[in-house]
Amino acid sequence: MTAAENGDISWVSLNDTGYLKDNDNISETAYNITQLGKENLSARMLPAGVVVFSRDATIGRCAITTKSMTVSQHFIAWVCGKSMIPEFLLLRLRSMTGELDRLTTGATIKTIGMPDMRTLVTPVPPVQEQNEIIAYVTQQTSQIDTLTTEAQRAIDLLQERRIALISAAVTG
Repeated sequence: MTAAENGDISWVSLNDTGYLKDNDNISETAYNITQLGKENLSARMLPAGVVVFSRDATIGRCAITTKSMTVSQHFIAWVCGKSMIPEFLLLRLRSMTGELDRLTTGATIKTIGMPDMRTLVTPVPPVQEQNEIIAYVTQQTSQIDTLTTEAQRAIDLLQERRIALISAAVTG
């Protein structure tokens, strides 16, 4: 084991991108590092509420930290100021797939360089409007999730009926 393993400091790395695909927040990471590991990695502690964003391999996977954490060099972390709500930035980053694809380089392992990331711009509406956008997207997403669950139940039921029908036809 190295100084960068089995510590008590949460460390967001590419090992967490699978989790980030389906979750808006990250509370636990695949690996924790020690204080010595943090120093060797030149990582700095970030506060809770930071938006972390994968810029390598699985580009664009992002979430909001729920506690103080560090990030690997494969991630960018944004500490939002008073004019931007982290949830709004998260939604905005997730909506930028076309722009992110345009900035991506590399044949084997895709990446977005920091100079290219610095070219990204986004409108920042007033905080009240950001809250309204967040509420609307959350409500719409909830409806889609409900419909997806209902559709999956219907598919499962139809598969059961298909099996029962085949069984009845074969056994007479």
